[in-house]
Amino acid sequence: MTTKKIILPTFLTYTLGCRVNQAEASAISNQLTACGFQFFTPDLQLSRSPALVIINTCAVTQKAERESRKAIHHYKRVYPQAKIIALGCAAKFVKDADLIIENPQKSNAIKIILKKFSFAPRRCQAKYLTPNPYHLSDRALVKIQEGCDQFCHYCIVPYLRGKPKSTKQEEIICQINKLVEEGIKEIILCGINLSLYGIDLTPPISLITLIKKILSQTKAERISLSSIEPEYLYENREFAELFIKEPRLSKYFHLALQSGSSETIKVMGRKTDLTKLMKTIHFIKEKCPKFTFRADIIVGFPTETEKNFQETLDFIKKVPITFCHVFRYSVRPGTLAAKKIKTKEWTETPPAIKKERAKKVADLVKKINAEK
Repeated sequence: MTTKKIILPTFLTYTLGCRVNQAEASAISNQLTACGFQFFTPDLQLSRSPALVIINTCAVTQKAERESRKAIHHYKRVYPQAKIIALGCAAKFVKDADLIIENPQKSNAIKIILKKFSFAPRRCQAKYLTPNPYHLSDRALVKIQEGCDQFCHYCIVPYLRGKPKSTKQEEIICQINKLVEEGIKEIILCGINLSLYGIDLTPPISLITLIKKILSQTKAERISLSSIEPEYLYENREFAELFIKEPRLSKYFHLALQSGSSETIKVMGRKTDLTKLMKTIHFIKEKCPKFTFRADIIVGFPTETEKNFQETLDFIKKVPITFCHVFRYSVRPGTLAAKKIKTKEWTETPPAIKKERAKKVADLVKKINAEK
């Protein structure tokens, strides 16, 4: 007597943008498998097409938004029978998907998907599940925070992600312990603005408090942060000292720096005091020489002069920064910078100059690493 093979509906995910998007895609993958879906890989040979293709979009730059549209068209062409679902920051700007889920509805994405396409959820069978596709080798992303209320003049994210919202400590601890049981060695805490973690909880708590609790209540071998606002370092000496002294905490910070020019920082609507930041960095390096620093840098902001850009290069040298995620400034609708460009108060930097400045930053970081 032969046993009939159970064929589960399959899904595929594609993620653009930040690590928060990756963490959210991972959560959606887990929820779908719990509802009886299986992650689609061609070698399964269960079908030639996934039932669902879920595209987690990004709108942080014009390029990211463009890539989100391209991804939708690509998967519609490759898997014409699949239902294409677009969610995330660029969802409100894209078309042609079978289902669009904007950020406010993302937490209910599974319910919306099941209802829209008439899938009946069922108890998953472990032997048919594939590994979580968003585990990064022996590392895993854990989203602890959502949203931002800083409204920097170039940034569309607060308009799309909303106000800060934090995950409760108990939920984070539970999730990390589960991942550790599965063999994960490193936990990467991610959020839209990690420095705002806990301000919305009752009672409010700090990121420092959360990290101490993770250290005491989990056996995670290594804990890292996706990024941190620079001012959080010099406003919270205890935070820096904790990372210096605690061996389970990563010995690097990825700074949401954006510019090394005080003038540009101010016009961007940011609050970073570069002098205080540099003093804190020197303090950290003195106490722990192996500590390294990475940074997000925006080049070609409308008011950025050659002098301002040179100040950024000088700051990168002085730290020194060993990795830069370089963004070429991109006009984002609704932001103050976009309004000032529209009214001709500011003039957008020519693309060739943005490209040249991005290359200079990349070349400088390459040189710093070569001289280490």
